[in-house]
Amino acid sequence: MGIKKLDIRSDSQLVVNQLLGSYQARDLKMASYLEHIKVLQSTFQEFDIAQIPILDNNHADALTNLSSSIPATESQSIPLIFLQWPAVWKDPPAEVTTIDASDSWMTPIVCYLTSDELLEDKNKARCLRAKAASFTIHDGKLLKRSFFEPYLRCVTPVEASCILSEVHLGECRNHSGGRSLAN
Repeated sequence: MGIKKLDIRSDSQLVVNQLLGSYQARDLKMASYLEHIKVLQSTFQEFDIAQIPILDNNHADALTNLSSSIPATESQSIPLIFLQWPAVWKDPPAEVTTIDASDSWMTPIVCYLTSDELLEDKNKARCLRAKAASFTIHDGKLLKRSFFEPYLRCVTPVEASCILSEVHLGECRNHSGGRSLAN
């Protein structure tokens, strides 16, 4: 590609510090990767690597997950499609400003995230604070952080039923029973 200057930002403290020489590569496989990277590094006029916090790396993680989900046999571009609303809706929804979590599993989490309301029981309040740490609210929607995947949208039991009905009416309608499907 003719690239002469390479500037890498990674959220992996181990990889960055091994390349910078602060850490040793003890594992044989990791040492062979490190040796290969140092050979590749010498082909660039400028090579810089720095560690960034994992929270600042969401866009890169999303692109990585997207690229790893598409089988590639040769170099190709990855199309990004932004949906204005979920594909299962026939018409765009009216503008929504609040989260409808009425009497569902999401209610205590949403109350805590929006207005710091906790449950009366101290043990349940502590559990709720711990559980809420993996959730966030964005554009009026409750999202759950996952370890390797992008954010997951949380739905109410009614929405979940609609989604399952829509899936079972579509191409997936003719699947075997639950046990065969799980296997």
